[in-house]
Amino acid sequence: MQGDVIDSDDLRGYCLQGVYAALCDPKVELGSWFWDVAVQDTIIKRPYHYEQGLYSFELGAIGDLPVFLRDPERYLYQLKCYYNTLSQERPIMRDQYEKAIPLALAPNANSLTRIKAIDYASGHSILLIQTALVGPTIKPFGVLPNYTADFHQICDEAIVLAQQCQTFRPCGSSWAPELLKMIWAALEDGYRHKELEELMDKYAEDVQGSDYLEEAKAMRKRFDQLGWSDKQRFLSETQDGQAAPPCVIL
Repeated sequence: MQGDVIDSDDLRGYCLQGVYAALCDPKVELGSWFWDVAVQDTIIKRPYHYEQGLYSFELGAIGDLPVFLRDPERYLYQLKCYYNTLSQERPIMRDQYEKAIPLALAPNANSLTRIKAIDYASGHSILLIQTALVGPTIKPFGVLPNYTADFHQICDEAIVLAQQCQTFRPCGSSWAPELLKMIWAALEDGYRHKELEELMDKYAEDVQGSDYLEEAKAMRKRFDQLGWSDKQRFLSETQDGQAAPPCVIL
């Protein structure tokens, strides 16, 4: 209702939904309202958000991704810097999660302990998803010499995370299908694909009619279209004949 005060956590959730929409649809752009909120993002108190002071959780940083990912050749430098930041911050978030999850899975765990673990698991998954989004996008440009080894490790972490968080299904681990799809699509060599597919099938039981494997295959096709413009340009033509921004994400 008009005039109601929106809780800060809910407001952040609405903003992230806007980013997700912009990642999925190249016609969606984040309006001035988003950036007004992003400037005030320091008021947010999510446990995994400012406790560690991680840049990759900032609304402003996340909001830049739809712009950068639509034209990775133009924004290659920014994407590589962001990837490096994710590589530095993932171990910090993983450490927090690994400390919280055993306490949450204990038989005598209370609701606050479980909520904290869910928050840290969600935070860990956000960094893994962002890495699985940016990494394959810039890989064709030759800036990630250790890509295969890095993504094998990321896959290992994602599988452990999704396995441990099955106990929080469906709402407490709603991020898991997106993570599993992104990791599957990011791995060209099929590393642990069978385990990823089994987990996708397990989480698909929570959503009637879902087909996460087909969605992952569609992501893989989009990643395969990336590369330097003088080799292969991935712009598509709209019905009116104007070039649409290349949206290869999600």
